[in-house]
Amino acid sequence: MLLRGQSIDFKIIEKLCQFVSFEKDLPDYVFSSKHRGIRFFERPILAYEEMLLEILSSNKRHYDSSVFISFGIPKSDEHAIFLIDYEKLELSLSVLRSGFNTFFEGTVRYPLLISNMNINWVAFESAYEELGVLVVEKEDQQANEFINELTLSSRLAELPIFDCEQFKSDSSSYQDFCGVYGDLVKILGKNYCF
Repeated sequence: MLLRGQSIDFKIIEKLCQFVSFEKDLPDYVFSSKHRGIRFFERPILAYEEMLLEILSSNKRHYDSSVFISFGIPKSDEHAIFLIDYEKLELSLSVLRSGFNTFFEGTVRYPLLISNMNINWVAFESAYEELGVLVVEKEDQQANEFINELTLSSRLAELPIFDCEQFKSDSSSYQDFCGVYGDLVKILGKNYCF
């Protein structure tokens, strides 16, 4: 279900605005504080159904919190949130896919963020870069299990999710990533992998 204006929970928007610096965009560091557990993914994440399902499944197992997709900058007229209904997951994803194909008939914008209602993690993608970034709010066992499960399942299913180790210049895959994504790999590595 796509929500706008007064229909959106104000507390979620406030917490999201504390987590993300909306005046910035990728490849700059877009989060308000330094985070670990960083993963990069090919965008648009909503076009990779298997990857989205992995994120939803891992979230359900480790956080058991509803997931939403935020379109545009919060508190703006163009901001909207799509709520994922786990009880009717197939229908939710079908509506989301068809709506995303037309950007809900041109009524929503980037940046696109995916998170759970507790903002335990946030995936951020820009309209301008080929890769998005997913971070966890804090480093604890729950977050580590969530992010490690995503990494493992992405490698098994050959999904386009990458970690900071793969973006280091001495890694075996670094040149391959540079060949595909160019200087973006260097910039994201410098801005996110500390």
